[in-house]
Amino acid sequence: MLDSCFAVVDLETTGNDPLKDHIIELSIVFVKNNEVISSYSTLLSDASDIPAFVTELTSITLEDIKGAPKFNDISNEVYELLENCCFIAHNIEFDLNFLKVAFQNTGIHFQPHLTLDTVDLSKIFFPTLSSYQLGMLSETLNLSLKHAHRAYDDALATAKLFIKILERINQLDKETIIRLYNISKYLETNVSDLLFASLSENNHRDADYTVQSLSIQHPKFNFESNHKITIEDLYKNFIDQNNFKHRQDQLDLIYTIYSALKENKNIALEAYTGLGKTEAILIASIVYTNETKQHVLISTSKKILQDQMYYQSLIRLLESSKLNELPVSMLKGKTNYVDIDTILKLLSFKDDNYEIVMLKMKLLVWLTETITGDLGEISLKGPERLYYDTAHFQINSNDNYFYNRAVEHAKNSRICITNHYFIEECLSELDNKYLIVDEAHQVLNTVERQSITEYKYMDLKFLLSQIGINNKDKMLKEYLEHNDIRAKDFLVRMLTDLNKTIDDVFSSLRIEEIKRAIQQLNHSNYLIDFVLKSIVDTNNYESLYNYLKHFQFKLKDMQKSLTLDNYTIHQDNNYQKTALLVNNNSKDRLFHHLKGLHGQVLISGTLEVNGSFNHLEPWFLDEFDTKIIANDNLFKEVELFIPNDIHDLNDRDSYIEDLVDYLSTYHSIKEDKVIVLFTNYKLLNEVYQFLLDGELFDIPIIKQNKNDTPSKLLLQYNQLQNCILLATESFTEGINLENLNNRTIFLTKLPFPVPTGKGFRHFYKHDLPDAVFMFRQIVGRIKRDDSDRGRVVLFDERLLEKPYRNAFLKYFNEKSLIHGDRTAFIEMLSRL
Repeated sequence: MLDSCFAVVDLETTGNDPLKDHIIELSIVFVKNNEVISSYSTLLSDASDIPAFVTELTSITLEDIKGAPKFNDISNEVYELLENCCFIAHNIEFDLNFLKVAFQNTGIHFQPHLTLDTVDLSKIFFPTLSSYQLGMLSETLNLSLKHAHRAYDDALATAKLFIKILERINQLDKETIIRLYNISKYLETNVSDLLFASLSENNHRDADYTVQSLSIQHPKFNFESNHKITIEDLYKNFIDQNNFKHRQDQLDLIYTIYSALKENKNIALEAYTGLGKTEAILIASIVYTNETKQHVLISTSKKILQDQMYYQSLIRLLESSKLNELPVSMLKGKTNYVDIDTILKLLSFKDDNYEIVMLKMKLLVWLTETITGDLGEISLKGPERLYYDTAHFQINSNDNYFYNRAVEHAKNSRICITNHYFIEECLSELDNKYLIVDEAHQVLNTVERQSITEYKYMDLKFLLSQIGINNKDKMLKEYLEHNDIRAKDFLVRMLTDLNKTIDDVFSSLRIEEIKRAIQQLNHSNYLIDFVLKSIVDTNNYESLYNYLKHFQFKLKDMQKSLTLDNYTIHQDNNYQKTALLVNNNSKDRLFHHLKGLHGQVLISGTLEVNGSFNHLEPWFLDEFDTKIIANDNLFKEVELFIPNDIHDLNDRDSYIEDLVDYLSTYHSIKEDKVIVLFTNYKLLNEVYQFLLDGELFDIPIIKQNKNDTPSKLLLQYNQLQNCILLATESFTEGINLENLNNRTIFLTKLPFPVPTGKGFRHFYKHDLPDAVFMFRQIVGRIKRDDSDRGRVVLFDERLLEKPYRNAFLKYFNEKSLIHGDRTAFIEMLSRL
């Protein structure tokens, strides 16, 4: 197969429906012997209309396709070009279906004998990439893609991607290729033929290093560093490497952190947004630990920021200063590291489900690459994570190979980076005496969430569904295949009863009938014990037995929490949305560890509220020094416009009309991209539907869904020249809006959390700080450096009326604040 001709196809069309829409551009790039050998490309004139969205994306207009051939004119020629080739496309279903219909309309039956999809191949052989859109793949793999969403450029980029995939296949060891070949037979495209050809025609090496028969990377750790460096030298290397200007505020921050470590102090620091806190933390830590041989633990708010701090900041700093041998590491919780026994269990599943097949193949390739075994590298999403967890629950014990390796590495490292969810775990595993908490304004909320185990109805029902009591190809069916079928009726009856009991438990919790819920949980555990006793020591019982034991552990934890009155119930009118929250005491363990530290630094761009750090009191604030590094001109070039002619949100329809009218006014004057942020999905979806129904805008409207990540949305946003993005505040976390000189964000409400009803003190202690931090973060997306300018349009007049006004308006000057009507809004836009 490897010596075949591969035809890489890309189409541009007027829409997504091959029965209604038309091909407006067709390109084919031919690959043979790992080289591009020729190409074919043409515009097509079958379409009588091209939607504005398509023109925005492709730059193809009706004028461009005038005089071009129709598909019928070229169908025989194209068929002959493709006839004896392996058909390849990026998302093959789209291109192949369009071509099949187009050929059918000309009387030709087109069905290629070999097909490959570079989306699937990329997911398998480049498993750590965050996106498999062609533009992102081209950027990541250094493929040339001059004009995205033009057929020839996309086809050429896809051809180069395919060649990269072939090169990656050649690098894999023989054992891994054989496993991949056996699994790939379940895929609809001809991946198995490709792998068989590679096995037959290439001399794949034997695996260099294996654990339990799986090929993995041999561990590599840093060595001890004897290189000496000062703060001044390391800071100079940093600004020279990045072509930054010397900033005295940033250097002062470095010395403040360094002194706190050196003098065994506890200090809470606010340093304004854009100052460069991450690099300040790292420079101070590197110099301190290099001098003293002491170990420093650094924590940040999220795993994505932890990865950025480690790979994009710490490693680059060390490389630029010849400190590559300084031992540094990352550490996360056990569940973040792949379990080899779980992979072996997954591989044993005889399942042709697409998600499971892809998951197995991705994991096998990734194991040959990963040093850490951190599952975050492979980003298991949705069903993939559920299938992995299902396999994990069926094994009897965890091997913890990669986690133990990570702990050992961290113990021998001078600097270890973690995130707020795992501070307690890190402090219990390591012997660090110094802690730096970045993004410290989020630490208490994170610790609160980490100290709670949440049991949801739908999660427990999903776990039960994986046993498969309805004759599905799940654990129960596999068990019965090896045992007396007469056991079936008994097991189905017991498991059906268990399913019903879970309904009863959450029905009782919804109306707070705690005694009845405890009784139902007792009954559930009795049923599970009965099933466990009946299957133990029968044929192939281990998977079902271990899975049920895992499920029973959850039920026993719920029962214990209810009995000891150690719980909170989140109620809902629908019992299926009721949740039981159990305190696991991890917060108490964390604060115990904190008392044993020699020094702590809490730092954030937003840590003070109304001149106070009181919201940090649970973190022993009375033992902390405090310092603010402020910049009165921080938001000098950011205008804050608050309309005074809009309806109250309680008049929902009129409020939405006002919001859309302001958006329409903005678009008619500026014709720029704009982001609209919401505090909830309900209002977001209502505005989105209003925009669709009204057909007021001839530009793309992107909507955030609950499963969308900020990086995915940002990629879509950056690809378009003009669009409206509707998103929640979570979109602004950990992203930078690049290449925009004038940025505009519409904010529908001040970002207060959902009211808890816990009173006035709770509002000022928790809700207000949370809202202030989120607001400053949103504004911080606009103002990243001195040259940035932009505006926030806030549809919430409470900011002007309430006593917490100054907490939000810190760093704004009065000239930047405009409270006016649509006429004032137009005047503001006209000045830009």
